[in-house]
Amino acid sequence: MKKTSENTTETAIEYEPLLITVIIRILGFPFFLGLAIVYSAILLVKYIFCYVRYGGEAISYTRKNQRRMIEDIYQELVNMNQNRSSL
Repeated sequence: MKKTSENTTETAIEYEPLLITVIIRILGFPFFLGLAIVYSAILLVKYIFCYVRYGGEAISYTRKNQRRMIEDIYQELVNMNQNRSSL
């Protein structure tokens, strides 16, 4: 019988840190959920803004890279064609 009480004490000691960890994670979950929702809303607004501004090229221009738009390339080709026809 003595071994049974020792095993019960050891089991209770093992579960105590786990219980504290679970409680801390449950208490912290709403905070991190709030941060995730705010970040997602900001990202959604950014994607909508880029879609309105760049149309189908929105994904390419969401980062700060200065990539050329299809319209810029088209204008350059039109200018090259006009230069050739004027010669």
